[in-house]
This record gives sequence, structure tokens and C-alpha cells, in this order.
Amino acid sequence: MKNYNLNKNDIEKYKDKLEKNIKLIEENRIDECIDPDKYINQIYIINSEEIKLGTDGICGIKYLKRYYNNQKLKDAYITIRNKIIVWPKHIKSINQRRYQVYRDRIDFTIFDIKMFYENKESNLVVEKSKSERYLNKLGNFKKFIEEYELQNFVNKNYEVYNLASNSNKVIKNYQDYEFSEEINKQYLINLVEKLEK
Repeated sequence: MKNYNLNKNDIEKYKDKLEKNIKLIEENRIDECIDPDKYINQIYIINSEEIKLGTDGICGIKYLKRYYNNQKLKDAYITIRNKIIVWPKHIKSINQRRYQVYRDRIDFTIFDIKMFYENKESNLVVEKSKSERYLNKLGNFKKFIEEYELQNFVNKNYEVYNLASNSNKVIKNYQDYEFSEEINKQYLINLVEKLEK
């Protein structure tokens, strides 16, 4: 887990909540699990403006339990929760919108941010928002990928892999997005595989 300069206390809270959830999974009490994202806060300063950041897991336990059970669920949860990302916290933030728009699919979230850097046409980044200022401060898509350590999700040309595909197909446009139970299952299998590399 990259710590994003988070303080030790916040990291310990996050890890403690993960351990509690793992124990609940082992006891088959999955519905009692609470994703630990809200337990970490960080401030990022841009031109004297304080932008509060919060963590976001790649996906939550409720999503995982639809496709996994028993030991596989526990293993997938540990793999996915060892990777966190941070977004600015505000109304209509990327964290909030990525579920509404892409059902939390990280591949299309990354593709959307690539589109933001290339032509400002984003379904997630609200104009004149803290997210826009934060991403502009990072500079470009390549730097975003490096900062978030998402290299496994792009090829050498920084094209974003479509994780709902059985091969290394890349996302070409927003119309490539599909949603169904079967597609989501394939997406999740490929997601865990990417995170394990």
C-alpha cells in the first residue's frame, strides 16, 4: 500500500479495520464488514489552497462477495485492499462519481482521467473543482499513472486495458463501457490478476 505521506496513525487505523474485516470474512460475517476508506485524510496544498484528500479502495467488499466466497473472497479482498488511491474530497468528487458513472470500474476511471488530460472531456472531473486543480497539478497522464502506481493497468503506450476483456484489449472510447453481471465477473477476475503482479 502506497502511503501518500499519510500519517502513521491513519495508516494504522486503516490496517486495523482491514484486519477486523478479514476476521469477519473468516467467520462468514461479511455483511458486518465496513470498507475502511473513511478512516484516512490528507491535505494537499495548491497555491495556498488546502485540498482535503480521502482514500478510495479499488472496489468494496459488497462487490466482491457477489462473485467470490470463502477463501477466494478473503484472498481477493486482501489483494484489492492492499491497493488504495486518493482523490480530493468534495461534492461530486471522482470517488463519488466513479460508482455512479462506471460502477467503480477502475479501468474506465483511469481512461476517463486520460481523456481529461488529453482533451478535458471527462465524465468524472467536474469543471473548476478541486479534482480538476489537483489533476492539473500532477501535470499529465503519465505522471498520474506513476503517482498512483497504476502501471499494470496501461500498456507501454499508456493505453488503458479493458479489464472486462479476456485479452489485452485497450479502451478506445467511452462506448467501450458495458455493464452486466457476466462482464463484471470477468472484470473482477482480471482486476485481481493485475493487482497481484
